Amino acid sequence: RGNSLCYRCGTTVTNDTVKAEGKAGRMGAQMMATVCVRPGARGKVYLSPDDLPLPVPDEDAIRARIAALTAETGITPPDEPLPEKLTGGMCTIYGLTRFGDLFTPRQMLTLLTFVKHVRSAHDAMLAAGLDGEYAKALTTYLGIILSRFTNFYSSECVWYSDGGRGVRQVFIRQALPMTWDYAESNPYNPAASSWHASTRSVLDALSPIDLSTTPGQVLRASATNTPVANTHFDAVVTDPPYYDNVSYSDLSDYFYVWLSRAIGFLHSEHFSTELAPKKNEAISVKHRHGNNQQRAREFYETMMQDAFSEAHRVLDPGGIMVTVYAHKTTAGWSTLIEATRKAGFCITEAWPLETEQAHRALSQDTAALASSIFLVGRKRDNGHTARYVEEVQLEMKRIVKERVGFLLAYGIAGADLSIATVGAALAPFTRYARVELPNGEELTAAAYLEEVQREVIQVLLGEAAKTDERTQYYLMARHNYGGAWVEFDEANNLARTIGVELDSGPDALTRGADALVEKKGSQVRLLGFEERGDSESLG
Repeated sequence: RGNSLCYRCGTTVTNDTVKAEGKAGRMGAQMMATVCVRPGARGKVYLSPDDLPLPVPDEDAIRARIAALTAETGITPPDEPLPEKLTGGMCTIYGLTRFGDLFTPRQMLTLLTFVKHVRSAHDAMLAAGLDGEYAKALTTYLGIILSRFTNFYSSECVWYSDGGRGVRQVFIRQALPMTWDYAESNPYNPAASSWHASTRSVLDALSPIDLSTTPGQVLRASATNTPVANTHFDAVVTDPPYYDNVSYSDLSDYFYVWLSRAIGFLHSEHFSTELAPKKNEAISVKHRHGNNQQRAREFYETMMQDAFSEAHRVLDPGGIMVTVYAHKTTAGWSTLIEATRKAGFCITEAWPLETEQAHRALSQDTAALASSIFLVGRKRDNGHTARYVEEVQLEMKRIVKERVGFLLAYGIAGADLSIATVGAALAPFTRYARVELPNGEELTAAAYLEEVQREVIQVLLGEAAKTDERTQYYLMARHNYGGAWVEFDEANNLARTIGVELDSGPDALTRGADALVEKKGSQVRLLGFEERGDSESLG
């Protein structure tokens, strides 16, 4: 995002100049190093192009081979437009406007060749007399292997400097940022992120499945309109979209363009459009609703309610619904709760399960959740109205105290503990169709969440709850986030619950010589005592 200095002559190169050169098609790549290993020895050897000639590919020859392959098979490089929202606006402004722009010529030739032979494998199986459906299934798995491989084989992949298989996957987070230094893996290296590794991953997922005793049926349908009879299922398990967290269909396009080329001819009903369908995706993103955030929120709420209502219809009266959720904002949680209640479910349990890899890039120096909350729900057997103070509040407080102690005993802390406790405390609220305050007004899900969060804070703070609000915020933020950067809305929700201002007014936590919080853009972080200890205003 900033300006650069030319390594050769020291001339300033502005960011706008780089963008203009990229859009004009004059942005190239220069070999930095080849990474090798010595057989039988530990560690890696980095060979510099300045020290010895390295196998830099002849791009003109490669492009000629791509043209020949296309002419022979009709398989074309992915020329579909790259959605700007997927990239975060970072790739397209440098001239990478098509999916094909994300792959070097050598990578493109490799992937197109794999596509050619996945399709050829299907023809060979049929020629050998295999059953058509069996051949279709095997070819589909080959397409899945190819799809996984593409995640480790583009110019968006960076070097995995601290271990692993050498190359990080494209989607280390839910976007495609501009990558200036990329690492290209050998597609046949058995010890790296390669076709072999992708095959092993798919086989490892398939090997535990025993289809001889329990055959399964897979259907692709909308969660709001499933082709299943009433009360058909004993259980419904769903991992719904997390409000506005991820634009899933945009992310899918990266894989969709390759899957459509490899196995689209076998699944034409699923690959009938140029890119993945987006109109009815259950997320709250304003760019799909005329940049109107209110309309986007209402659309998401309606889709969630319709999906849960459909789950209620197809679920047996004694069955359970398990909802996996890992979002942290009040807006996301309140929408989930309202959709669950209005569909006729009550939440009976909530447990955190560790679902994230410790080394994933997103978790480094961030307050990302390490676990997801598994909410267990059952069909509610009444439409009664409850009084909050007499029938809900006391039980909520008991659950919070009990669950905080239980989770702490098992080493769960930080944001994971808070969110898991909030999930468990939904039971007494969702048991009723309506919960009323003493004045007769209905208690909203958002207001109840604030009550629960306030109680969680009081239990975690213990005696420290008697301190001033600024101290309470510092202790809770340190517990939840440590010194990591977090989204402003999340930190502000905690501040509001405690009763302090994060960034508004003269007494805000981000203001003054003794500020507790640093703000940059849409993120904030807690300042440590090492950074504040020299301030004379602290006394």
